[in-house]
Amino acid sequence: MAHINAYCRGKVDSVENETRLAIEYLVNNPNIVSESYLSPRNGTRLNYDENGMAKSGVTRNCLARLGLGADIESVEKSIRMRALGVIVEKDGLSSLIEGEEAIEEFRRMKGDVGASFDNVNPFLPRAWLLSAKRPDGSFVVDALGTDGGCIPRNVILELGMSFVKTGAVTEEEFALKTAWRPAQILNLLNKGHFSQGADADITIYDKATQKAVTTIVGGQKVLFEGKIENRPATIIANPQSKDYLEGRAKSFTLVNPDQNFLRQPR
Repeated sequence: MAHINAYCRGKVDSVENETRLAIEYLVNNPNIVSESYLSPRNGTRLNYDENGMAKSGVTRNCLARLGLGADIESVEKSIRMRALGVIVEKDGLSSLIEGEEAIEEFRRMKGDVGASFDNVNPFLPRAWLLSAKRPDGSFVVDALGTDGGCIPRNVILELGMSFVKTGAVTEEEFALKTAWRPAQILNLLNKGHFSQGADADITIYDKATQKAVTTIVGGQKVLFEGKIENRPATIIANPQSKDYLEGRAKSFTLVNPDQNFLRQPR
């Protein structure tokens, strides 16, 4: 069950009660494997129909939260309020643009753009679901993920280290929730740990700035001294996809979903 915190925004009950119930339900149903994320932002698209109304329920809900309608004018108003930004792709990288630049892109693409509303995810569930533990000492929420993994939401390290500094989790627990547990969930047992035989996946970060300075994936530099080196992504797929992927994907790894952490007793 992904993004537990995204369902604790106070839409049905108070944020506190929704978070408390989420923790209670997960504790009472230990076979559910779950993940939460730390970003206050979300992800959506700004497509609109022939009547100029937002198609996405996420977009409509976020606009309503701001006291706005679901029409094009409301979308542009939320951008001017700096409550909404547009995500653009260029040279293989994504970035968030705001203000008039974002409105211009929204109009140019006729709404067919990715976007992100700010301050959608309250702080309390993000913090509580990160650190909550079961009676046996294990975490209620198994892993810490990222909502889409796309700028501006890929803030696991930056925000996560702030929680480490406050004592909410230890550095070892942070590594467990961001590396080893996700690897187990995806059945990538050669990842998520720093030991003999593991893939050479390493992130070096600056404790003062809480930002990555070097990232190595499979022994190859992806980020080096703050500069990104574009490399093809690796597709994680079901073994039944092998024939399709061969000749189409530059890099892929096949994972058997019937033998993974999701089906193992705690």
